Amino acid sequence: MISRQKMKNDAKLDLQGHWGLCIPIAALNIYMFPLIQFSAENLMHLFRRHMNLIYNIRWIAVFILLSGFTLGAAYLFLNITGKKESDAGIFFSSFDNIFRAVLLFLLITIFVSLWSVLLIVPGIIAAYRYKMAVYILAESPELSPLDSIRISKKMTDGKKWGLCLFDLSFIGWIILTAATAGLAGLYVFPYYNASLANYYRELKIEYIDNRNNERQNEDTQQKKEDYRSEQERENHTWEH
Repeated sequence: MISRQKMKNDAKLDLQGHWGLCIPIAALNIYMFPLIQFSAENLMHLFRRHMNLIYNIRWIAVFILLSGFTLGAAYLFLNITGKKESDAGIFFSSFDNIFRAVLLFLLITIFVSLWSVLLIVPGIIAAYRYKMAVYILAESPELSPLDSIRISKKMTDGKKWGLCLFDLSFIGWIILTAATAGLAGLYVFPYYNASLANYYRELKIEYIDNRNNERQNEDTQQKKEDYRSEQERENHTWEH
């Protein structure tokens, strides 16, 4: 696998010529949810008798939008880093598959929450275990959300610490984004997501190579067993 720095450097090159598209998408992801929060609070003040209803609708809306936006980012940055045609329609096409996106993140939320009941560390490990599921679903929309999660578990086996270090390498950028009220995120969001898309490709290559090696080993073992069976039959024939 190539180094994390190489993935990040490649991401910067991949983003050249795409900033006009990526910055508005980043702004939408960064500022949409505070806007929903602000609007919901104002509505709750206006309609105090329906505060609980507005509160629940707000979180449902946030979850649906977050699911669609996350899948859309996977679509977009897989295309950008894969040197494919990229436009805003690619990002918003995730809402054509919104049911699977919502189900995927609902399952991930449940699984991570269940692991977090034990301790915070198992919850963090679980989050990294399922981190690549959204890219798998983006590339293979025919897969079920559960199948995407299963493949992500296999793909990240032994790789979770590396993914954690990858995220930690962006900690300075995250602090800067918070300190600038999200403005730095207009650069960080595309940079991080393009880098993560490159990371996914590296994990995918390793996963496919390992799976092919396992199949070859299984075929070799089967041939050996077939040969032994044939020899035993021949020996049995000679004995009679």
